[in-house]
Amino acid sequence: MRKINAGAGIALLGLGLVGTACNSALPGPSGAGPWFLDVMNLSPSTIVVTPWHGGPKTTLACQQSVELKDGVAHAPALPWDVVVVRKADGKVLLDQLAGAHGLPSQEVRVETDGAGDATAFMRDAGGSGPAEATSCPSP
Repeated sequence: MRKINAGAGIALLGLGLVGTACNSALPGPSGAGPWFLDVMNLSPSTIVVTPWHGGPKTTLACQQSVELKDGVAHAPALPWDVVVVRKADGKVLLDQLAGAHGLPSQEVRVETDGAGDATAFMRDAGGSGPAEATSCPSP
């Protein structure tokens, strides 16, 4: 029977944990980490987000967000059909597939356009561009 040096065993365990932590920090459906969809409402309109057909609906007021992860809370396999509607009148702001074809994690941003209406778009998570200034209604 071979003896293992306790110090070497701890060092190997530490390297394994560091490798696991680094891999989980790289989101994406390729298996390098959990894929996620981050939805941010930067408009004064209250929105309702449905991440997949028949999925849970999340209501977001101004300056609120939600992160949904693949593989948790009974989430179906990717891709998801993400639908964002304006709560006041049900107007569809976004109806788009997310997580298709090995895309990286994604985010949905709801902002106010030049006419003062809520508009939504999807992009890869961590996309560049400053957040639009918003004016949230007083509670």
